[in-house]
Amino acid sequence: MPKRKTVPSVGEKIFKDSPEEKLLDAAIGNFIQTFSMCEGNLLLVAIEQAKLDPILGKAIFSPLRVDDGITRIRRIMEAKKKRSKSARELENMLDQLAVINKLRNDLVHLGLWAGHRHGTTHRVITNKWAAHARRLIRYRPVSVKIIEDATRDLDDIWLLIVWHSSDARWHKGDYAMRALRKAYPIGTPLPWRYKYPEPKSSHRKRRAKPQARATPPRS
Repeated sequence: MPKRKTVPSVGEKIFKDSPEEKLLDAAIGNFIQTFSMCEGNLLLVAIEQAKLDPILGKAIFSPLRVDDGITRIRRIMEAKKKRSKSARELENMLDQLAVINKLRNDLVHLGLWAGHRHGTTHRVITNKWAAHARRLIRYRPVSVKIIEDATRDLDDIWLLIVWHSSDARWHKGDYAMRALRKAYPIGTPLPWRYKYPEPKSSHRKRRAKPQARATPPRS
C-alpha cells in the first residue's frame, strides 16, 4: 500500500517556530501533562483527609479541579484542627500548587504572545487582547527555565500528593517515596523553584502636579 503524503497545513506554512520556540512549546506540553497528573490525584488526598470510603469519596468529590480541591482539603484540615508536621507539609504543598495553578490558568486561557524588547522577540503572557482599558493590561515573560522550574515543582508535588492520598499504603514502599522521605523528612519545607512573578503593567501612572503653596497671611 503506497504511503500517503503528508500535506502541510496553512498554519504550518505561515507560522514557522524558531528552535527556541519549539523548546518552549515542548516544555509547556510537559508542564501541562504533569499538572494534569497532580490534578487527577488531588481527589485521593481529599478522600484521605475526610477519612471516607474511596468509592463514597469519589461519589462526593469527583470531579475535583485544583482550585476546588485546594479549598476543600483546607476546609477539612481546618475543621479537624490539624497541626501536625504532616499537616504543615500538606499545607505548604497546597500553597505552591495554588501558585503554579495561576501559571497554568494564564497559559491555557490567555496564551502566549510575541513581545518585543531591546530589539529582540520573546514570548509573554498578556491580557492585552481582552482588557477593556489600558491600565488593566498586564505582561509576564515566559521562558523555558520558568516552565521547567514549575514542572520540577509539580514532580515533587505529585510525590507528596501520592504520599498524602488514600492510596498511599500501596506506594510508601516505592523507591520514589523512600527517596522523597530521605531527602525531605515529613515537615521539612521543600525548596520550591517556581515563584509567581508580579505582572507588569503597560500603563504609566501620571505624576501628580505639585500643589502651589498657600501664601501665608500678612500680619
